[in-house]
Amino acid sequence: MTTDITLRLLGAATAEGEIAFEDISAIAKALQELALRVTRTCVPSHTTGRPTELVSELSRLRLRGIRSGSTVLLAARGRHEVLDLPHSLDDLVDERLSEVVAGLAASRRPQWADRAVASSVLDFARALRHAAPRSEFTVGPRAPIALDTRDLRVEVWTPDAAIAFDPVSVSGKLEAVDLRQNRFRIVDDLTHRFRLEDVKDAEAVAPLVGSRVLAEGIGGLDESGTLRVLHSATVTAAPLPPAWLTRGEQDLKRELAKPGPALDGGPELDDVEFTALLAYIQS
Repeated sequence: MTTDITLRLLGAATAEGEIAFEDISAIAKALQELALRVTRTCVPSHTTGRPTELVSELSRLRLRGIRSGSTVLLAARGRHEVLDLPHSLDDLVDERLSEVVAGLAASRRPQWADRAVASSVLDFARALRHAAPRSEFTVGPRAPIALDTRDLRVEVWTPDAAIAFDPVSVSGKLEAVDLRQNRFRIVDDLTHRFRLEDVKDAEAVAPLVGSRVLAEGIGGLDESGTLRVLHSATVTAAPLPPAWLTRGEQDLKRELAKPGPALDGGPELDDVEFTALLAYIQS
């Protein structure tokens, strides 16, 4: 059996019925990888290594077309010439693919979603965010899943041990890493570098590259517990220290009353000394 998959992009910068090549390439690659990894969880004996023919057939996506009405991508998943039987492996793949995208929308990671699936969800979220601020994803006859790509909580898809769930703030100089994937880097005053993943409103942040900024997000830690990355980061121009903006009060009368240089001061040279000085300067 085959399943229709529909992705509607809403509010994209392109005209209705159009999509940038880089966006459709990123979406197609991420969605295909997500479908493959979801399918592997449905076939437990093939969770690692090269996909078998069954896994490849179940997960293979084919683009059927692009139509207007915002921009709608039409795709199909599954095998031709296979009976549509209830409670089949195809049904399980459809159910889990729909569940994992719904989990992305609701910031809820299904228990069966392993690290490989979670990694593909992150890639899919980045591709969607770059293509449009909002989207709708539909698997077969199920209800459309609405995603606000500007407010996805992608940190729930990272390894639990690598997350500091309290919000983290870092200030420093902003550097660009990959504008297409909404990735930046910030260098603090001690030259520590922190990755900024899935930066919100990246197009508005881009002009701040090279400037001092304040980044706030969910902190990602390395194995030693050291902060290395901020997820779902919000970046704003850093306010200047108050001392830089407030001029200290000065007593102008007292400053003006201080003695200045004597108008007739300075060393006195006779003609011989002055001639020697000029010769030295010109030598």
